[in-house]
Amino acid sequence: YVLETAQPGHPATVAEAFDAFGRNLGSSGSWAKFAGGSKAMALLAAMRAGPPAHQSDTVGVLEIGTYCGNSALRLAAALPGVRVTTLELDPLLVAIARTLVAFAGLCGAIDVWTGHSGLLIPRLKRRLVERSPTLQSRPCFSAIFMDRWGYDKDLALIQEHELLQRTGGVLVADNVLTTAAASFLWKVAGPTASFASQVVAVSEVADNASEDWMSVSVSMDQNSGLQSCLEALPTELAELQAESECFRQRVVADGGSGAEVAKSEKPAFTLHAKATLARAGIGPGN
Repeated sequence: YVLETAQPGHPATVAEAFDAFGRNLGSSGSWAKFAGGSKAMALLAAMRAGPPAHQSDTVGVLEIGTYCGNSALRLAAALPGVRVTTLELDPLLVAIARTLVAFAGLCGAIDVWTGHSGLLIPRLKRRLVERSPTLQSRPCFSAIFMDRWGYDKDLALIQEHELLQRTGGVLVADNVLTTAAASFLWKVAGPTASFASQVVAVSEVADNASEDWMSVSVSMDQNSGLQSCLEALPTELAELQAESECFRQRVVADGGSGAEVAKSEKPAFTLHAKATLARAGIGPGN
């Protein structure tokens, strides 16, 4: 659809084609698994307000969860001169994303890496330094966009390997309500978090009536707060996190049943997650 309707070398038309495809999916009752519409606007606003990405120790923006390349394309187009490194597990999606990146004329601005974030994140520093010897030995990203179910584990690796700019680095996470990312939200928005965070209500491009949240966080001190947050995770949020992991396993189940589970159970699960997080003081406006 994108190749048929967008203009080669014009990222804006590629982004609009993504949104149009998402709206078409919504009209058929399907779910668009990419950040378009209000989600894209929130993401780009957060990234544009982030710290400069041209400092000697920063290497641009990191995205975890490429999917088809929609967000990476939007980020590269909105942040001229900033390199976007994006990670994707599925080789087929990597091929699709690289094709669309080339179609949009952004090969020079986006690197799509293949592999699981749990394996790639620990290797990022070494690979970045090997690729660009002029970088300092401890490069970091000025901003990170997380779009993969498993936020708390990825955040722990990011902090362990100091991949986010220590002070002022921007961390944005999508789908934190519909995935009930309780542990992650407590780490970035809890009372002892080492981030200043805001949770933003957004809607799916395929369904304006379907509420989701994006979290926008600014790092204050990456060396403090993490352990206390882990120890202080309230029982109710720990239970919600466990429910989220169980729900995730069912949604990604083989045999095609996952899509039906997501469609039938996601609304009720989202309402339950919203109420539980609200009782912990986490949500838009808190």
